[in-house]
Amino acid sequence: MVWSKIVSISLFLLVCSSGIGYISVLTTTTDSPTIELSESVNSLLQTPTSSRNEDSQLISTEHSALQSVRDIPTISPGSQAVEQAVNSSLLFWVPDVSTYPYEFYEINATLKVNGPHSLIYSNTTAVSDLELLDMNDSFESLVYPTITDFFGMPPDIDGNNKIILLVYDIDEIEYGFVAGFFYSLNQYLNTELQPSERYSNEAEILHIDILAADNMDTVAHEFQHLIHFGHDEDEETWFEEGASMFAEYLIGGDAFSGGVGTDFQDNPDVSLTYWDLGGSSVLANYGASYTFFLYLAEQYGGNLIIKDLVERSANGIASIEDALIQSGYNVPFVEVFRNWTIANFLDDTSFADGTYGYYNDSVTVNTEPPTYASSPLPRIENSVPYWGTDYLKFSYPSDLPFTFEFQSESSDGFLVTTIMKNTTTDPLNTEVIPIMISPDGFGNFSTTELNITADEIYVVVSAYTEDGTPDHDNENPAPAQDYWFIVNPEGIYISTGTLIYLENILNLSNITVSDSNGFVWVAADGAIYEILSATGETTGINGTFVYDSETHSWQALNIDLGTLSQGEYTVKYMFYNTTATGITYSEIFGTIISTTPTTSASNSTNTIIPGFLAVFLIITLGAFTRSRKRK
Repeated sequence: MVWSKIVSISLFLLVCSSGIGYISVLTTTTDSPTIELSESVNSLLQTPTSSRNEDSQLISTEHSALQSVRDIPTISPGSQAVEQAVNSSLLFWVPDVSTYPYEFYEINATLKVNGPHSLIYSNTTAVSDLELLDMNDSFESLVYPTITDFFGMPPDIDGNNKIILLVYDIDEIEYGFVAGFFYSLNQYLNTELQPSERYSNEAEILHIDILAADNMDTVAHEFQHLIHFGHDEDEETWFEEGASMFAEYLIGGDAFSGGVGTDFQDNPDVSLTYWDLGGSSVLANYGASYTFFLYLAEQYGGNLIIKDLVERSANGIASIEDALIQSGYNVPFVEVFRNWTIANFLDDTSFADGTYGYYNDSVTVNTEPPTYASSPLPRIENSVPYWGTDYLKFSYPSDLPFTFEFQSESSDGFLVTTIMKNTTTDPLNTEVIPIMISPDGFGNFSTTELNITADEIYVVVSAYTEDGTPDHDNENPAPAQDYWFIVNPEGIYISTGTLIYLENILNLSNITVSDSNGFVWVAADGAIYEILSATGETTGINGTFVYDSETHSWQALNIDLGTLSQGEYTVKYMFYNTTATGITYSEIFGTIISTTPTTSASNSTNTIIPGFLAVFLIITLGAFTRSRKRK
């Protein structure tokens, strides 16, 4: 069995072939949370009374020292099924998380507190008996009932119906101190493991650092992982961590602390499902997962759907879709995702039945720079990862039309939504308008078709797919999906023209360019063609179109393609004019496929197309020419 470690700044994950263990890394500790919940929060959960449980037992302050064991034996301690007496000591295997591969050693810990659902062991005087008793009170009165109510009951491999909170000085790592972790190895019997792997304590254990004994956020986070593992041993990372961050929120903690909130706010384009394990975006990943679980709970049934999700053996998106159907919500995951991305930006529950906001937390992500000005824009190229979101801002005068055209080359899906805000003149309002995207990746939007004025326009772009793995790192990055857009209020139109290839010579002719007012371009600041490889790289062949006054069209003749090897190429057309209000720009493409030389033919068309909408013209070099226009 191979154990691997992937470390991040805030949290890191232990992955093994038999299960998953989670380790929370915090650089600071906080006081035990005080519960100040709004009425809407209380509608999601029933907060138990915070009072000391009389069944909890305070025991001796006597402690056992850390006993490092580097010569690892082949057999671990037996099951903890037998109830341990107060003030008794017990050996526990723990991993040295600062090493890789992990070294295991034993600590001799004393049972300090025996609660109805907990056993608190400690091997240090760094945490006082009174602090351990307070820790137990918080666990019994707040963490245990709240987390089990939302996520279900924990497993019970040792048969005592109790959770061991093992408090000791956890080894530090390069990125900070380890506040606590759940280690899934303890959920296996040693008889199920290879002799060299038998370090299971065969018990439900949450490892808690001495500096985090009063931090119930950490305890709740790791307790959720334990419960989740009991139902689903191979859940996807984003799903697991979203549930555990939501667990912190449920007990009154601040799930946005430690940089999670600011990183997500500044990097909202991070993928929800493809986690940047060990990378710079992992804090934003935590923010995305937390807000998504909060959104699910608020919009789709509170603790009932959360418990259903945790108890399902299905993973990730499939689990959510099944749970939605089971709960009576006839909505696909992609629409839940779209609404969530809009809620992250607007956070406004005053319209659309509260779909685009949060009731129990404040979430407002930033648009990506720059803010696009009111002048017509050239083609802008961009990319977004699967299940990630770009927020584009356009500052646009309300008295001018706004036309937005979108195009992607991916066969996978895009969700594109326009948000129009009128913030200066009555009536002040916000409109959310989805843009329909065709199977070939094209979509457009224009205010001329709507009786809407706006001084702020935003476009929300997300990519989605049913395929791919949920995690990635620097060597295996999340797939980025390319797209481009153009803001073209003058409505530039380009005809497909005629493409003829014969004996290594390509001729482009009968191309007309006009705007929506019917003005035909007879001059341009830029009229350019370029031959690209199938992967979009330049071939070095480029030139300019010339306007032919006799045919009233643009042409580029005698383009020598003799230096190109047989293969697939793209002809890129670009026309632009610098106007008083900015740059009016448009572009189209023609795809060339070369095979063996043969005879040639040609077709032409004068059909106009809007904006930069791609026109695919398939040519077989030395064989034939045909054209196809796409709506």
